Amino acid sequence: MGAPLPTASELSLLDAGNFATRFARGDLRERTVMRLRGLLARLDADLPPAAFAEWLDDLFHWLRARGKLPEQRPSESTAAARLRTLFEAAEHLPEQVARLRAASARLFATSRGVTLFTDVGVPSRQGFFAEALDRASRSLLPDPPPDGDLADVLTRLFDSRRAVEWFEALTAEESAALFRLLALPEGPEVKPLLDDMTEAAVLLAARVMSHGLGNDVRARSEPGPLERSPFFALPDAVRAAVRGERADACRETISACRKGLKQVEDALERTGVSVDLVYRLDLMRRQLDRLYALLGLVAPADGAPAQGAAVRLLLVLVRGAYRDRSVLELLKGSTRLLARRVVDAAAHGGGHYVTRTPAEYHALVDSAAGGGLITAFTALFKFVFGWAGLAPFWEGFFFSLNYTGSFVAMQLMGFTLASKQPSMTAAHLARAMGESPAEDRELSALAAEVARTVRSQLAATLGNLAVVVPVAVLIDLTLRVAFGRGLLDSAYADKVVANHHPLKTVLVPGAMLTGVALWLSSVAAGTVENWVVYRRLPQAVASHRGMRALLGAERAREVAAWLKKHVAGIGGNVALGLQMGLLPTFGVFFGVPLVLPHVAVSTGQLAFAGAARGAHGVLQADFAWALAGVGLVGVMNFGVSFALALWVALRAREAGTLATVRLVRAVGRLFLARPADFFRPPPNG
Repeated sequence: MGAPLPTASELSLLDAGNFATRFARGDLRERTVMRLRGLLARLDADLPPAAFAEWLDDLFHWLRARGKLPEQRPSESTAAARLRTLFEAAEHLPEQVARLRAASARLFATSRGVTLFTDVGVPSRQGFFAEALDRASRSLLPDPPPDGDLADVLTRLFDSRRAVEWFEALTAEESAALFRLLALPEGPEVKPLLDDMTEAAVLLAARVMSHGLGNDVRARSEPGPLERSPFFALPDAVRAAVRGERADACRETISACRKGLKQVEDALERTGVSVDLVYRLDLMRRQLDRLYALLGLVAPADGAPAQGAAVRLLLVLVRGAYRDRSVLELLKGSTRLLARRVVDAAAHGGGHYVTRTPAEYHALVDSAAGGGLITAFTALFKFVFGWAGLAPFWEGFFFSLNYTGSFVAMQLMGFTLASKQPSMTAAHLARAMGESPAEDRELSALAAEVARTVRSQLAATLGNLAVVVPVAVLIDLTLRVAFGRGLLDSAYADKVVANHHPLKTVLVPGAMLTGVALWLSSVAAGTVENWVVYRRLPQAVASHRGMRALLGAERAREVAAWLKKHVAGIGGNVALGLQMGLLPTFGVFFGVPLVLPHVAVSTGQLAFAGAARGAHGVLQADFAWALAGVGLVGVMNFGVSFALALWVALRAREAGTLATVRLVRAVGRLFLARPADFFRPPPNG
């Protein structure tokens, strides 16, 4: 038996001409208005739930579209005009509204809401990578039709940030009118949803217990018997609360679980962190938040569910429907603590680059001088490998070996490369900002730390460059005495000088790219250190039976201590060397002229070119341009790496923009009062 025939009033308004006259000024070609007419005409008394979900999807898409309506009022927003048009049409179509409400009631009667309350807005996979893969596939593939689950309907309706923003912008009157039109359950009809919420609360408690009693979480929790764990007690507390017993005790148990998560997070500072562990900590936190919200409806403290709690839960679900598809949201939430741990690892390394006393200052200059000595030979071997005529890949490979070997040698010999300092010292500075309140007396101490950082960076830079130039010249003179010619002939020296022109080459963009590589190397260093700490590798080496048998217990402990001290630096140096050597090679593959000029290496190359030219050649204008180019390389190397490291470190430590602005002002006041502190240490330290 077919659908009932429309009444006369409905037929008159659903007629295309009448609908266009009422809402589109008689224009039958006005697609926006006529699409609403088509939606209303599609309503059927026997519309199945899956088809009704598709109809709702089309309706919500029409409501939040941006195109203006012909009858839109001057001061009216497009969203408000579309809602008003829908409501006005519904007033004259009572039979269509009845069919809409019947279809809505059928949808809620045949669908379950447990997954809606447990999984929407809460990651449901056990691991980070499984969740990321699932989100990526859902964001790229079309949604299947809903199959008896309200979660599928909600995620279909709110699948984008714009859809969520449209819902959040609705006024209380607009949202209430929309809910009345769609006949969302209320009064006695809401009991099936409350039953689903009760089941969801018990299920969430069981999931939190499973994660909270995992080995890696318990190892970082306060020691004690299993029965004392709030995670172990949570399911029983929730079951009692939904039965109407001890609701306050259940909320206290949830609070104890949150304190337990905070203890685990604090322990990550010393035990290391993995993406998967942070993902599960964030998952438990979200599950506890959802559990608390559900208890406000199924086991309210005052005995009656609050309407405000229902509205807040609906808003959380709508936001979660979009967040469930976003891989970026997952990355931001799950890598926050990992980023902080990596930044703190870099901060530990950056602390010893900041000098406080004259003795520390002079020690840093001496260490940087050693770095300049090795850098001169790095520039030498770069010329040698470049002349070998190797295939592009092998040339990049040997360039990487040259850089990596030089940087690792500096690490093991205790020398300093100035360009590596900015990303480390930025992390150190951000850590100090994150741990200090934004008060004037604390800001003055932080400003003094900035002054120490600046003068330490200048000292290391001068130490590098003051040695790399004379050593390069000395190498060239030695070659002339031994073989009768220097390292470069005049034509090649001119080429080297031309390659460092700041305006006629891609030197400056390449130097910025080197700054990014320097920052990435500090990230690699922190990541390697975190991995070693998380896996307890030094302790494993010290206690390994084979190592103790081969070296003895004492030597095995020394090897473990050496590993703990140097592994981060070696990891960062290898990462930097590979980037500087191989990225230009990959650029050749794609026809992109990539260069990664490093200020110390470029200074060494220019020193060899100057030695080949002689005193007269270095006084030429093109050599002056090349010197300016090297200066810009230094500024870009230091500035980009420092800016990136400081930005990431401040975000990881949640220091805030206001704290940064206040610090800048404090640094300016200190520079005006004692400018010498930014260039040399005070006599008293």
